[in-house]
Amino acid sequence: MTDFLNLLFNESDNIWHGSLSSFMPLNKSEFICINPLKSLDNRTDANVSSCRNFLIEWDGATLEQQFTALEKIKESTDLNVTSAVYSGSKSLHIIFGLSDEIPSSVSYRDMWAAISAHCFAITGLQNDMSCKNPSRLSRMPTFIRPDTGNEQTLIYLGKLNRSEQVIKLVKEYGISSTIRTYNCSINSTMGVTEFSKVIKFEKGLYSLIKSAPTWASSTNMYPEIFKITLWAIDETGVPYETFLNYA
Repeated sequence: MTDFLNLLFNESDNIWHGSLSSFMPLNKSEFICINPLKSLDNRTDANVSSCRNFLIEWDGATLEQQFTALEKIKESTDLNVTSAVYSGSKSLHIIFGLSDEIPSSVSYRDMWAAISAHCFAITGLQNDMSCKNPSRLSRMPTFIRPDTGNEQTLIYLGKLNRSEQVIKLVKEYGISSTIRTYNCSINSTMGVTEFSKVIKFEKGLYSLIKSAPTWASSTNMYPEIFKITLWAIDETGVPYETFLNYA
């Protein structure tokens, strides 16, 4: 427990822990807020003092699939898994933590989206989109769940990441909260066969397209497909007809 808290938080941080509805003593807490707060009066995004930790969950997958996915991500050289907690029921809670502050040039949600895309590209598992806010709750290790009688267990403790590692993924996956103007070369002669050879080398994009019917329909993210489509057109210069035929 101590190592878990010391890795994710600084000594001066206000750490919120408790039940779903109220702050409680550490030894009676089922949940912990993944980021420190300015005060313990309320747990809101606006009250977060430092956005350094990012939560990933795969509630739609089996526990076996989640453990396999965790091992795959741990093998990646792009990001370090900082901690992994077994919920005592049906899920793992994976946290990617930073050793430094996020620069003002990039948003927390863009960085979470990049981490989410990175995990999806490696595992093929759809991440829980409700985990994208910095005041999100995660399971507290050592707590015994009354509904299952199982302990919420810390199963892995790794290392922190530098913000520049995540920013690199933000750029590689083409994630941006800002409005962009997209242009495509409709005179391109590239067809579906040629495009299919190119797209497999675009990190993460091929996995997103391949599994789009699953993750989009289950999370109401069809607008995200459109954004990805525009980004692909912008990056490759192929006609939109070619991209849509391929997808």
